[in-house]
Amino acid sequence: NFYAKYSGKMMDKIYNDLLDFSYDKYKKLGNPFPANILSEKLISLVDSTEISLKDLLDKYKGKQIMIDNWASWCGPCKHEIKIGKKKIQELENKNMKFIYISLDRGCDYNKAKESAISLGICDQAYIIKDDFKSQYAKYLAINNIPKFILLDVNGQIQNLNHIFPSQIRDVITYKKN
Repeated sequence: NFYAKYSGKMMDKIYNDLLDFSYDKYKKLGNPFPANILSEKLISLVDSTEISLKDLLDKYKGKQIMIDNWASWCGPCKHEIKIGKKKIQELENKNMKFIYISLDRGCDYNKAKESAISLGICDQAYIIKDDFKSQYAKYLAINNIPKFILLDVNGQIQNLNHIFPSQIRDVITYKKN
């Protein structure tokens, strides 16, 4: 209602742009990824196999999924992975699955793999196959990392900017009725 009432009616273009940006993020909540994003191809950092985002998420249907968007060159990303390990294990024991999607360029596959191995996340880590064509980061408006995306047990987006795992106190299970 707020968006309908004020969209395009602000005196300053910056406020209109902010309102549009916020509403665009709001519309994604409670919905699954669109088909073009689900069809994006990922490459496993553990064995170089290719999988679509849809097929990867389907493997964990019935669990909440936390997607950690990270990169091998990102110090804060690697730091959070290291300090969050204990909390991540606790959360995985409470029906949550962690997936790590590297935003490294595809040509940096080996660098991402080495980093994933050293962080102990290689078996849950993927890199976007066609990074220069990828709509994934654009759709999620990823302009800084690490960025955590929370999906509910039905694969619907519940949070586009979740707090870091090391800061989570308890798990809230999101289920769509």
